[in-house]
Amino acid sequence: MIQAVHKAVHLLEALAQFYPECVTLGQLSEKTGISKSTCVHLLNTLIDDSLVERKAHAKYCLGIGCFYLTRSGGFEADKLSICRPVLKWLRDKTEETVLVSVLSGSDMYTIDYLEGKHSILNQEYTPMKDYIYSNSSGRILLANLQPEFLQRVIEVHGLPRFPQWHDFENKVELEKALKKIKKEPWITAYNTAENGYYIGYSAPLYDKGTFFGALGLATFRKELISHASTQERSLTNHLIRAAKEMNRRLRFGSNYT
Repeated sequence: MIQAVHKAVHLLEALAQFYPECVTLGQLSEKTGISKSTCVHLLNTLIDDSLVERKAHAKYCLGIGCFYLTRSGGFEADKLSICRPVLKWLRDKTEETVLVSVLSGSDMYTIDYLEGKHSILNQEYTPMKDYIYSNSSGRILLANLQPEFLQRVIEVHGLPRFPQWHDFENKVELEKALKKIKKEPWITAYNTAENGYYIGYSAPLYDKGTFFGALGLATFRKELISHASTQERSLTNHLIRAAKEMNRRLRFGSNYT
């Protein structure tokens, strides 16, 4: 067991040396002197804990769990540098808290945010881990998850329950709800708070056409905002505009104008 821990640490050290570049199994094996079969076993365990991420073409890199543990930020820094000016634009236009969230393993992480006129997150660092069922961004992330990975989320967190969301009787009911969410350009979620409600709006983000995460906007109101109200239309119009611009930037790397 102790030897396995040492080998896992060596793998993380090797990935840290290459970060943000991704490396193949062969490169990791050569760098650490650990056999490929042992590397695969250890990497799968580290992936389950979000410490390692498996990318396209069977390549590996540090996972968001490393950044969460160290409170260091810097996860997906290249993408965030593209998104941050638009995130600031959205915050300035709405004066609300705005955030970018991703899914890793069975958990949701906020990897960037800007506070609005209401202090909602009360954090000084990113990434931040959040409960995946309780807000609009988590539901966007789940709606774009592959079915086999949804089962993993259910195994870890169980089915959603009120007041975080609806009471779902089984996985089929949850899948139907997520299928509807995936068709929408944005969704909303409500959570009760002292003297009011936290209201969240979220839209999907894509990196070169591949689902990347969720753009969220969170506000506090003493009363619920009615659907199709002037307030909601303003917030969601700005959210959708910002999401479209982020998606354009992530695709082409161009500047916001």
